[in-house]
Amino acid sequence: MVTQGTIGTQQLEWLASALDGWQTKPAIIVAHHNPRLGGDPLHSPGGLIDSQELWNVIGMRKWVKAYIHDRSYAEHQGIHILNTPATSYVADPKKSTTGWTTAKLTASGVTLTTHTTDVQHPWNGESKTLTWRGA
Repeated sequence: MVTQGTIGTQQLEWLASALDGWQTKPAIIVAHHNPRLGGDPLHSPGGLIDSQELWNVIGMRKWVKAYIHDRSYAEHQGIHILNTPATSYVADPKKSTTGWTTAKLTASGVTLTTHTTDVQHPWNGESKTLTWRGA
């Protein structure tokens, strides 16, 4: 199952303006669709049709630290692509499950811990620490 999406020019312009208004603060972007970047072959076929246009906006803004979507980890131009479990619908139960992720943010990065609705699932309690670019 491949579901594509777009951000579009209007939202990209809004995002650029919003990010420029907060240059002194690290930014984390949370979105529904994954970018087709970062070398994640599981998600690359779907995702944002205008991924490159998004990265043209966020890649140059060094205070953007992460883009959060589904459950895997990738990186593109120094920006972490953090994927978390679905909260409701799972397209392929053999590859995913439902759950949530907690994030412990620090000045130098983030530690993400996966919590699954099935406490016996192998992802439950798994943690990963990432360091921000420029930190």
